[in-house]
Amino acid sequence: MFKSLKTTLFFSHLGIILLAAVVLAVFFFPMITKQLTAREKVYLQDITEHGAAHIKMYFERQSQLLRQLAGDKVVLDYLDNYRELALAAHLISHQDDLPIISYINEQGYEEVRVEQGRLLDSRQTNYRERPFFQEAMARPDEVVISHDTVLRQDEGPVIDLTYVKHHYFGDEFAGMLLAQIPLRKLAQSLLSIRVGEAGLVVLEDLVDGSVFAISSSTGEIKSLDRNVFFGQEHRHDRPDHKDMFVYKSKNMGNKTFMNHIHLPEYQLVLWTALSEQEMMAGTWAAQKTTLLFLALIATLALSVAYFLAHTITTPLASLAQASRTIARGENQEPIRIRSQDEIGALVKSFNIMVENLHQTTISRDYFDTILSSMRESLIVTDREGRIQTVNMATVALLGREPSELVGLPLTDILLKDQDKKEKFMAHLCSGEGIVNKELVYLGHGDRAIPVLFSAASLDNPNHITDGVVCVAIDMTERNLVLEELRESQVQLEQLSISDELTGLLNRRGFMTMAARQLLVADRVKADIILLYLDVDGLKQINDTLGHQEGDALICDTADLLRCTFRGTDIISRLGGDEFAVLLLNTGETDLIKHRFADKIRAMNEESDRPYQLSISCGMVVYDLNSPCSLDEFLSRADTLMYEQKMGKKQAAT
Repeated sequence: MFKSLKTTLFFSHLGIILLAAVVLAVFFFPMITKQLTAREKVYLQDITEHGAAHIKMYFERQSQLLRQLAGDKVVLDYLDNYRELALAAHLISHQDDLPIISYINEQGYEEVRVEQGRLLDSRQTNYRERPFFQEAMARPDEVVISHDTVLRQDEGPVIDLTYVKHHYFGDEFAGMLLAQIPLRKLAQSLLSIRVGEAGLVVLEDLVDGSVFAISSSTGEIKSLDRNVFFGQEHRHDRPDHKDMFVYKSKNMGNKTFMNHIHLPEYQLVLWTALSEQEMMAGTWAAQKTTLLFLALIATLALSVAYFLAHTITTPLASLAQASRTIARGENQEPIRIRSQDEIGALVKSFNIMVENLHQTTISRDYFDTILSSMRESLIVTDREGRIQTVNMATVALLGREPSELVGLPLTDILLKDQDKKEKFMAHLCSGEGIVNKELVYLGHGDRAIPVLFSAASLDNPNHITDGVVCVAIDMTERNLVLEELRESQVQLEQLSISDELTGLLNRRGFMTMAARQLLVADRVKADIILLYLDVDGLKQINDTLGHQEGDALICDTADLLRCTFRGTDIISRLGGDEFAVLLLNTGETDLIKHRFADKIRAMNEESDRPYQLSISCGMVVYDLNSPCSLDEFLSRADTLMYEQKMGKKQAAT
């Protein structure tokens, strides 16, 4: 393809290195982007769940306050003596928590109404047939949370908390306390929840469509139009399940990530929204870093490819030049080269030949001896291109006797078309030399032999070409080595280091990465802790509940380890029910134990499995003053884990 061997080698090495870099980029670039994006989405979902938990705690606190209020002596005194002012004063004292509260009699009319710290005239509306009244009557001595549009205030929607009170003696209806929580006040309680630097926490009322947005940057609460905030395209098709989706929001002004949780008991939906620019900042930074890394690899590839090509071709060019010098009958100084490979051996043989030519009178027999000592093929032709002399290396290379070769046209041992052979010989016999050209010789039985071919003319004292000397290097072994390298590279890329079930590193991956971490720890004197973990009772679960449940337990354990330890820690499943975690610069061991135990306890409390997750753990700190192998390090942790497991069994019996 290229006229120069140097150019060919340069682009071949460059292509191999760049191909490897592209394969790595194609594999890792999407994976890194996906993982970073998933992490940001989980962050947004966690904030949403935290907000939902806050709302539930808020209403539980208000419900408890309403129950306490109903049992106060002032309320009981009102039921018996109708002391309205005392009751109103008592209700006003709770205005910070319950800004709107009423007392409703058994006929369904308000007798006392307190709003924002003031005693107001009671409404003349009969609430006896309203759903909230009927539901509260059916559930006495229980706070009923409802959402009745009839009770909506001028400032906006409210959520109703109703409590039916009975007389102290007997089960007769004594009255009803109705507390109304404005949705705006509920929104104020969410000011402590921040969504990034400029995100929003949004409360949506499903009864009348009101929307309140709390800004994380300014702390301002705004009432928004539902269609303006959610956009026309999502006005009717918003999902009711927990999900993440992206759309163009007119309110946010750019592409926005949103997450929500439906709170059916309050007829509310809690939304969290974060702009794509802030949400994806970390992901975009990682992508830019990856692109810069690829550019660096490309630059290094150019340098390495040029260095390799230059290293290989420079001695060959020197050898060809020296061959032409000797062919002209001129003295040639030895070629200086440090290479110890086949090319170095060729130059060494050539230097020996030059030295012998300088020290002795050249004779035919001595010249034949020199030719026989060369390990490279050497052929001398006449001006017509017919073979006159061959050395033993040529005989061994072609598998043909000298008598079979002498007198043949050089083109008979070349694998070329007839037209190309004629052009080649015309060029060769014209006196122009050839340097490092890749050709194919034909050996015995038409066996193709790739060679690196150089040639120079043999001129007499009258500067007339009498013949051509041809030197060829057998490239078969080199080509086989290159092919084996390519195959090894493909096999290495296909080698899996991940556990198929959990996605964690498998034993091979752990041993590879952990060995590197130990070397780093020895060099920088960093603390390393190894945890050897074993899931208790997995065999019993497989036997009683099935292997599918056992696999689910293994996956839950993997998820537990991911959320407990850092992304920089090496987490792996060694096989079966055994796991290993290698931590670098992690701090106190007691803190690790307590945190891990808390994570297991939390998972067991949240899980509805018929069994409890139990893990035996052996923890070993790497002694920098007494280094050990990775296998010995694992063995120590395994021993401690086994002792803990045996201790559990003894305690159980």
